[in-house]
Amino acid sequence: MRSSFKNITCIILFSTLFFYGCQDNPVLKIFQRDLQLNILLKNHGDLHQGAPVMVVGSFNQEKKKIGIVSKVAETDSGVFNISISIDHRFKKDITNNNDFILINNIFSDIESQILVVESAAHYTPEALKSGTVIKGKNYLEYTLSMSFQGMNGWLKDMISESQQFLEELEQKINSLDVNSLLSQLEDYVTTLKKYSDQQRAVFERDVLPALERLINQALKLFENHVNEKTLQEIREKYDQIEKIIRA
Repeated sequence: MRSSFKNITCIILFSTLFFYGCQDNPVLKIFQRDLQLNILLKNHGDLHQGAPVMVVGSFNQEKKKIGIVSKVAETDSGVFNISISIDHRFKKDITNNNDFILINNIFSDIESQILVVESAAHYTPEALKSGTVIKGKNYLEYTLSMSFQGMNGWLKDMISESQQFLEELEQKINSLDVNSLLSQLEDYVTTLKKYSDQQRAVFERDVLPALERLINQALKLFENHVNEKTLQEIREKYDQIEKIIRA
């Protein structure tokens, strides 16, 4: 009797696996584990539990959701540890040749998310294992790092300085520190006046679009906190920078 019961149970289980032999089968998911990774970032950019993890072949291609953010935690050193869970169906495609980019809603109308892209560096592909800790990049770091390709030393230094400037600017915007923002823009105007024609051309191509997005976001965030005169000062500082660069 017991033997017959065991046989029936096995038949039912096998039939269930066979009938629902697809990727979304909840029975199969018991035996398949999602990929768990930890992404280290300087800031969390409004990421929250449940935010999407997306993937693209190249940065401008259509995105596909492959997972979610499972936890956002600040470490003792002030760095944020972003735990992400990638669906088991896609984990074989996630390798050491991928970059993990924080897309902050400060740069777009979409919710903050982690974007997985192909890295500029190419190694012998190795699938990542659960528990792997990866140094992520924010949007500015990623786009400006792409500008490093083929650059000589002093141009790389210029882009690195610009990246630091934009990151500091973003922090001041997020903290609604309008006075420090204006002061930093004024200081940068002085720096840009010393740029050569080549430096200005690189800045216009690789930095100015990001700066424009930051300033537009600042104007939106500050409009309920400062008067119109202060908003106009921010616009004028950006216009001054744009005029110097495009002179």
